[in-house]
Amino acid sequence: MTALAVRQAVRDIHLEFAAREVAEIVAAVERKLPAEWNALLAGTADIEQTERLQVPLQESVAEHDLPQFKIYTHDGKAVFSTDRAEIGLVEENAALTAALERQERVLVPHLEADGKRYNEFYIPVSRTNGEVGLVTEIYQPAWYLRDILIRALIMPTLVPSLLLAGLVFVLSYLIKRAQSGIDLRAARVRELSARLQSFMSSSAVGAVRSAPPGSDLPLRRIAVSLLYSDVRDFTGYSEMVAPEEVVAFLNRIMAVQIDCISRHGGDVDKLIGDALLSRFEGPDKERRAVAAALDVQAAVARDNLPRGVGIGVFTGPAISGAIGPEARRDYTVIGDSVNVAARLCSEAHRGEIVCDAVTIERSGLQARPIGAVEHIHVKGRERAIDIRRIAHADAGPTGGSV
Repeated sequence: MTALAVRQAVRDIHLEFAAREVAEIVAAVERKLPAEWNALLAGTADIEQTERLQVPLQESVAEHDLPQFKIYTHDGKAVFSTDRAEIGLVEENAALTAALERQERVLVPHLEADGKRYNEFYIPVSRTNGEVGLVTEIYQPAWYLRDILIRALIMPTLVPSLLLAGLVFVLSYLIKRAQSGIDLRAARVRELSARLQSFMSSSAVGAVRSAPPGSDLPLRRIAVSLLYSDVRDFTGYSEMVAPEEVVAFLNRIMAVQIDCISRHGGDVDKLIGDALLSRFEGPDKERRAVAAALDVQAAVARDNLPRGVGIGVFTGPAISGAIGPEARRDYTVIGDSVNVAARLCSEAHRGEIVCDAVTIERSGLQARPIGAVEHIHVKGRERAIDIRRIAHADAGPTGGSV
């Protein structure tokens, strides 16, 4: 009886720690993308929402140093996995069924082919109405909490069973104290990490996290749609108002743009004074970049800001990677495509979007009038670029390039 009670206590401790780690990961992701997470939990997330959740989930799992982490929907389909090849596969096993149908936390000892032992946990995640919305599967080494478990096992085997209840109480108290310290340090690390990440692009954060320890960040040649925006007549505005008002205006107009870009799956590469460069990669990059540009102009117009923006959008090859010496680096995109995007931006008036004709064609944009094809020459390029203009109806008076 004593040995059975000890094994059950150890099992419960393992399950409690696993549930806490899942709760911390869920809380971190929900803080970053609340709408997308709640949609996934409710079973209504679309493909884009699920894709946007991949990066914050990978980051949070990496912070907890978990070797494997998966999320299943109510039908057993994997919508997230640290091994992306497993996303979309359907899992069927007794432990997953118990978590989905009976809301049970399940621990399954697991032996890998290399002889290493892991504990496999299935932890349900409930909706606000108490129903199971998702189930997480996490792996932890079997020696996790080893020191705590040794203290839990030795004493009960040496003392009468009547002392077991007191030992479990003391052990729980020690764990709570230790967990409080861990939670405090983890909160401080997360706060510092969040502050540092606000100065970096999501691409830079992802590259640093995925690089092996001690290795350099590799350069990548990518196909990318670039959105370059710039505040029109910013110099004139800066001369008329106090510096504090200039900063407040910049913070507001940048926040409006970043929100629109993020909603369409873009990544803000850098802020350059009153200008902004963002990148769109992957499927439908042209459509998302043009849609984000339209949303930016509409949002800026709605806010009735003292100055508007002109936007250039261009699709082409670029180099993505760390630029600069080891003492001070910038993770960014460089290349002719960046220069062209900036040149198209300089062609755009307030409230206007100037795109290369190929990007417009691939975007499938049909919702608003688009200007006729024009030809412009960019410094350093022999051939002219075909462009088309899109003007936002509520953007205010045009004119004044910079």
